[in-house]
Amino acid sequence: MITKNDEYWFNFAMKTAEISQCQFRHGAVILYKRKPISLGCNLIKNRNINKLINNAPYNKIAEERRNRSDQIHAEVVAILRARTDLKGTCLYSARCRPRGLPGNSAPCESCSQIIELTGISSIVFWDNNGLKKVFV
Repeated sequence: MITKNDEYWFNFAMKTAEISQCQFRHGAVILYKRKPISLGCNLIKNRNINKLINNAPYNKIAEERRNRSDQIHAEVVAILRARTDLKGTCLYSARCRPRGLPGNSAPCESCSQIIELTGISSIVFWDNNGLKKVFV
């Protein structure tokens, strides 16, 4: 069940997505006990972001995806920036379409695998029917 709190943090993730310089703007926010501990938007690959991900524990899973893409997904950026145990957290994933409208923001297969490994317990995202909350 989606709560007002879920709506608030999803909208926060939407605002985070607006910062992205990528064609498809995505944002992610991770909460622990209703408090934000990390956020990120999808980023174009460059030397600085490569330094962040090269030694990450989830590097192997995301490697194939990164090689096929010119960007790092918002969920991965938020997870790497958290630099803490993510067990019991909730991840909000948002895609900001033109005119500020939400788009399908379900995590891709690679991000889903990484999310599962981290211990994140729930994900809130937008699908064609509105906000959806999934427990991992």
